[in-house]
Amino acid sequence: HLSGLQLRRETDSYRRMATSQRATRERKTVNYKEPGQIPLSILEKDYTEKEDKIDEDDDFEAPRPASASKAARKRAKTDGGSAPGTPSGGGGKRKSGNMMGPPAAISANDSLSGIVLNKASAIPMAAKSWWASFETDPVTAVHKLTNMVLEMTGCRKTLPLACFQEDDETDMDVDDYIKQLVEHYTSASGEGELVPLLSGANKLAKRNQANFADFWEKWVSHAPEAELQILHENPFCPWLHAMSTSQLQPLRIAAATVGLEIMLALVGKANDTLDNMSSLQRMYETAKGVQKDRLKEQLDSKREIRTNAEVTLGSFFNSLVVHRHRDINHEIRTKSIKAIGELVVRYKHKFLDNSYLKYVGWALSDKHQDVRLAALGAIQSFYTENLANELEMFTSRFKERVHQMRLDKDKNVQLLAIETAKTMAEKELLSADQVEEMYHLLKEDDASVRSAVADFIQSTYVDQDLESAYEVAAKKTPKNKPDKETFMLKGMVEMISAVAGDMHHLHPLIESLQTQMPFLSEVGLLCSVLLEENEDDSLEADQRVTLAEMLEAVMALATRNTGNDDADRFQGKKNVASKSGKEACLMVAQSLPALLRKFGADAEMLEPLVLIVDHLQMDSFSAKDKVLHEVADMVSDVTLKAQSDDLLDACGRALANLLDSEYAARSAVQGRLSTLLTSLVGDVRKASNACNQGHKLTVLNGMAIKRATTVAGHVDLFAMDPALRQYVVVMLKAVAENDEKGKLPGAMISDIMVMGVAYVGHRAGDEELKDMTEVLEVRDCVLECANEILRSHNVTRVLKNTAMVAIGDLVQICGRHFTGKNDGDMALSPDAVAIYEEASNIVLSSGLTYEYNAEPSMQAMWRQLPEDNTDPSCTVRLAAMTGLKVIAYHDGCHEETLAKLVCNQLMYSNYNGKLHNDAVKVAMENAMVEDSGETASFWLTVHQQMYQRIQEALVENTAEENVIAKWSENMVNSVSTLKLESDDTAEYVRAAVDWILTDEDGSLPRTIFLGSLAIQAKNLSKEQAGDMLVHLEDVCRDNSIELRAKANDEDSPVELIRVFRRRLQDINEGAAKRGGAGFKTPSKNNAHSRQMTPNTLDRGGAKSRRGSSQGSQQGSQSGGQKRRGRPSGGGSSKKAKANAASDEEDEGGDEDGDGWTNVSESPVSSKKSRA
Repeated sequence: HLSGLQLRRETDSYRRMATSQRATRERKTVNYKEPGQIPLSILEKDYTEKEDKIDEDDDFEAPRPASASKAARKRAKTDGGSAPGTPSGGGGKRKSGNMMGPPAAISANDSLSGIVLNKASAIPMAAKSWWASFETDPVTAVHKLTNMVLEMTGCRKTLPLACFQEDDETDMDVDDYIKQLVEHYTSASGEGELVPLLSGANKLAKRNQANFADFWEKWVSHAPEAELQILHENPFCPWLHAMSTSQLQPLRIAAATVGLEIMLALVGKANDTLDNMSSLQRMYETAKGVQKDRLKEQLDSKREIRTNAEVTLGSFFNSLVVHRHRDINHEIRTKSIKAIGELVVRYKHKFLDNSYLKYVGWALSDKHQDVRLAALGAIQSFYTENLANELEMFTSRFKERVHQMRLDKDKNVQLLAIETAKTMAEKELLSADQVEEMYHLLKEDDASVRSAVADFIQSTYVDQDLESAYEVAAKKTPKNKPDKETFMLKGMVEMISAVAGDMHHLHPLIESLQTQMPFLSEVGLLCSVLLEENEDDSLEADQRVTLAEMLEAVMALATRNTGNDDADRFQGKKNVASKSGKEACLMVAQSLPALLRKFGADAEMLEPLVLIVDHLQMDSFSAKDKVLHEVADMVSDVTLKAQSDDLLDACGRALANLLDSEYAARSAVQGRLSTLLTSLVGDVRKASNACNQGHKLTVLNGMAIKRATTVAGHVDLFAMDPALRQYVVVMLKAVAENDEKGKLPGAMISDIMVMGVAYVGHRAGDEELKDMTEVLEVRDCVLECANEILRSHNVTRVLKNTAMVAIGDLVQICGRHFTGKNDGDMALSPDAVAIYEEASNIVLSSGLTYEYNAEPSMQAMWRQLPEDNTDPSCTVRLAAMTGLKVIAYHDGCHEETLAKLVCNQLMYSNYNGKLHNDAVKVAMENAMVEDSGETASFWLTVHQQMYQRIQEALVENTAEENVIAKWSENMVNSVSTLKLESDDTAEYVRAAVDWILTDEDGSLPRTIFLGSLAIQAKNLSKEQAGDMLVHLEDVCRDNSIELRAKANDEDSPVELIRVFRRRLQDINEGAAKRGGAGFKTPSKNNAHSRQMTPNTLDRGGAKSRRGSSQGSQQGSQSGGQKRRGRPSGGGSSKKAKANAASDEEDEGGDEDGDGWTNVSESPVSSKKSRA
């Protein structure tokens, strides 16, 4: 590259040299008008005269750096012959299109694909050179262009020149040649030869895609005017159409890219023609005489050019986009929809029509998120380009679908749908109901979605509705205009109250809104509105509650105290005040006493106001700040009067911050709160004495226990009065003895157990604790009380929930903090864990059993529970989550009990599918026995438990068949996802084979388990598979199982064993593909599933064949049926099949290409269809 100074100094000599060259040498004319490129003739002189002789065979020459050696120049000159896809020199760093400096040289040996891949700067010259060669030898030119597309696809084998010649003696057309080529790459001999260069998201693939698209843009721009007008009749177009309808997916992608880029480039040409026509039309209207006649001829010529361009565009659209917009490959569909969007925006004269817009609307319902994203992007561009007036019919037809996509499962689609809805709302294209429904997305969990909705609210509600309302209010009272920020705040309170009034905490909502609306963060403004007396524009009662919750959320965000975890409360909390948080705390503290006095009788208002005390950064206050004294007195008074759980919890949090934080006025505040703490402990003492004396506890006693329990969850009341522990022990023992029934209501028993757990939790944070006797006593009392509740048939579901949660919390606290501490044995007793396992099994399995008249005892027990208002699914979720705690900290638990607990977690999933998957993952990570040598036997025990429960449900008719199918699926998934060490895997498979094939009556019902076992067997090594084959033969011989004769029934035990043996043989011979070692569910080839289903399990000792013929028949039909539109290897025209294709290729399935789908990835079918 030459510097600007050198370039200016030597320009004259370069031009003289270039003129001399053109006079002495025959050379094609090149139009150097690409932006960013310097004419070659200006840069050739010194480099060629001083260093090297000009190569007479080259069409173009590249400049040679003065500092480069001859060897380096020689290497650079031969780089053009490198293989496609291999960057030469610094080619990997180049960008497509506009390159600063001279273009690279093109030799006669350079292929078009090599130029596209390695010499991006030479693309314009290559395109112009192709058109020049097309004028002299069109057959060879089309041959090169077609093979370039094939090479960019990754085809190493291309088409010979004879295929393009007119005197071809073979009776084959274009489609036949492409079909023959595709068959080569889809056959076994051609497998692996295809190396796509345009696929992928890496840097090299993106560069190749950009260069490839740039080539076709330049190809159209350099086309002669005569050829451009009949471009759709170019000999290359039939080959392009044949490639776009082939069954080779990379080839379709490349061909679709070519056609779409040609269309977009043609649109640019057509737009230039339209611009020229506009200028000529204005001149024609003002011209006279001869000049007017000449302008008329020019206008007619431009109209003809435009007409021809539109004919060409229509031809390409009908032959390419109409079919490829529903291609089975989502990438092709995405490109097509993006192209339609660009065509509509860039050439609305033709494409702004419902016959083209409908394809974009249909794509809104596509299966793949990228296609939906492209469709939304196109629609967004329509409205931002002010085309709304021309889109009335399109808007009325598809605006509801755009509105629905605000709830799309893909986050990127959801965000773009919100942005599109915002643009439509600004143009008043959405109804009031649709706009209001958008506001409800403020409650979404994803922060980016909430932020997008906040922008939507700012644009539609604040900038439009509130601004208009404020202008009307200001006109009514021009001399006394309302404060604008106050007016806006009240408007936002009304909206938030209507949209999110049911939310308990507004932290995430306010966090998203305050970025767009800073007035929501002004603490003084919020407090002043709350303290307003009754006025004409004052807020309603529910709106005041919302405003108080907003104030609490603003304080939580200002002090970064948005979490609800109180684990740090046990060890004390030290607040570190930031500058902004300190200012907010000082400001709100001045108004807080007045707010508490004003709303002292309103429990709903008190909860967020008291919770503000929890967010105060206490080191913001000095010892002289008396406001804390008043706040402490108000919190103490509210605590003694509070009755609701939420308000008591807020009081407990506030007290914890006042008592445990380190700040200057701490001692004075603690003195004011000592009366409250003494009163709480005294009330518990009265209840304990009444219980000890055999008196029935009153409602006041229950309220006192509830109040003390809630505060004790946040503040260590036991450290302030050690006698409180003994009061709790007395009441726990009374419950455990079960002779105080009626004297202690269920809610009171729950509070007592929670207080016991709180005591153990507080002691876990005491590093100086030496004697564990008292802690063990309280823990055992809680466990005994919980066990009695779980055994009882006459307690409410709420109380059982509390008992299970108490056990899980104790296991977690003891396992995390006390194991091995001071040699104290804090692990739960095996009996306690066994009782918990039995109760959790009852709860987890209850929602999945079928109600027959003959109910098993455990189901009868569950149905005898008294009715209450608790959601049963909540109980099941609690059982699943507390079970994970017991599994994670299972010290002292018998291996059999632990296996049952794990079985409960893996098998029952009726509470929530996603939550169950997470629970299974945690359970399988934590359920490991201490001795690694017992891992295989432990997991086999778990799966045997699952199998036996399924078998019992079938025999006793206690579950529906679809439920059993779900259990079976969960068992198969647990086997397939189990990851063991190599030796443990071999031991697991060996033990499972012994269990499956050892059967007293010889019916072998457990052979159906071989399907799951084969999935685990794929992890065996070759040597282990060989040993397992020998072991399998020995077991079959010992049990008199003959495997030589082929069984007539594919589901017979012998045939299942034979198939399992073949899997082991494949592994031993190293012939199994990835995933090929396991049993698989066939997706075609007239085979049917071998999964565990109700029809293949033993009902009462013998294998039931009920419905097997029907299942086999339907399985054959379902498995053998081709998917709609999927390209297949032969038969009718592949072009028609590809045109009719759908998105099914994007779904999971045949990963190995052998026609089978992994059983763990397919849903278990019911008895009506086992395929």
